[in-house]
Amino acid sequence: MRRLVDGKTVRVEYDWNRKDKYNRTLAYVYLLDGTFVNAEIIRQGYGFAYTRYPFKYLEQFRKLEREARAGNRGLWAPDAKTAPPARSRSGSQHASEPVMAYVTRTGTKYHRADCPLLSRTAATPMPLTEAIKKYSACAICRPPLPLR
Repeated sequence: MRRLVDGKTVRVEYDWNRKDKYNRTLAYVYLLDGTFVNAEIIRQGYGFAYTRYPFKYLEQFRKLEREARAGNRGLWAPDAKTAPPARSRSGSQHASEPVMAYVTRTGTKYHRADCPLLSRTAATPMPLTEAIKKYSACAICRPPLPLR
């Protein structure tokens, strides 16, 4: 984000709500050359489409996220440092290391360690095999399924 906008003039556009329920500003950011910064972050694989609430560019962001995931860009790259820690670069499962999932104290979902929804929350690690018994998978980070 910094490389994309640092030192540049931007234009901000608001959707139907200027703030969310946590009083965070909700805005679309454009560079003067027309670059849609929000979309570019998702296109490069460093953001995701938060789809719980409707917004103007929901379908465009979903499409860009699918393309980034399919293209293994950014966070979705198989060798990214955010890959699940119990898998090797080749994707094979280490027999001695269980795949870990992360659950928030008040949550109902289990997550990967790199899930953007966990970034500001303390999470408890647990073996994935235990997490799937009690929780459902996060639709954002799509934690791995246990190997069969």
